[in-house]
Amino acid sequence: MKIDVIGVGAAYEPKGVNASLLLEEEGFQCLIDCGPTVPPALWRRKLDPEAISALYFTHCHPDHCLGLTTLINHWQHCQRKRPLLIVAQRAQWARLQNLSYFGHWPDDDPGFSIQWVDSADLDALGPWRMATATSRHSVPNRSLWLRGAQGSLFYSGDGRPSRHNKSLLANADIVFQECEVSQALSRLSHHGDWPLCQELERKTGSLLCPYHIGPDHQTQIRQEATAMTDIYVPRDGDCLRLKGGRWQIENSGSQP
Repeated sequence: MKIDVIGVGAAYEPKGVNASLLLEEEGFQCLIDCGPTVPPALWRRKLDPEAISALYFTHCHPDHCLGLTTLINHWQHCQRKRPLLIVAQRAQWARLQNLSYFGHWPDDDPGFSIQWVDSADLDALGPWRMATATSRHSVPNRSLWLRGAQGSLFYSGDGRPSRHNKSLLANADIVFQECEVSQALSRLSHHGDWPLCQELERKTGSLLCPYHIGPDHQTQIRQEATAMTDIYVPRDGDCLRLKGGRWQIENSGSQP
């Protein structure tokens, strides 16, 4: 499994890219979340407009979905033909569909078909086994767990770990957990924090990647994580790989 870190930024990241991953295995590519700064980051990679097979949305806060309009608009401009699968919570489809429709307005469709699937209904996505579970957040957020031939990934989306998603987190080779701030928050908070991240029950040998860190907290968390062999604070543009259940950081991103 190849994990291209499109962005790791929080909602109001002033320099980097909103949190998003592009996963690839066996020729199948899935983009997780698409905030407003994600499409330009994809363009900088000169990605084939036919390449992405599916989009997965953890939830519908703007920094996780507003880029959908631009993405659909760009693919229409590039005359994409490949069908697209959009996986999201059924209760949030209407908001996402409005963004999608605006991307090809005033045309009735973008020139390619879009299939909408409820994230709670799927147990497989492309080459991966799949499971989702809710975190503790201000709006319903479904964390994603994927397992392929080479290993497993957990992506929290926004929110504090809950009794629902902790079992998925504990069974992943690479864990991306939202970590909004460097100090401890109330257990009733809707966000993860750095002390909490360090105490998470994880699979032996797994890698924890705290992300979605507020701009004022990034320096401290990066400095403290430097000496930790099982925690890596990712950067925009990083590339990680899973092979045989083992993780490796293939190249480091360019963002400060």
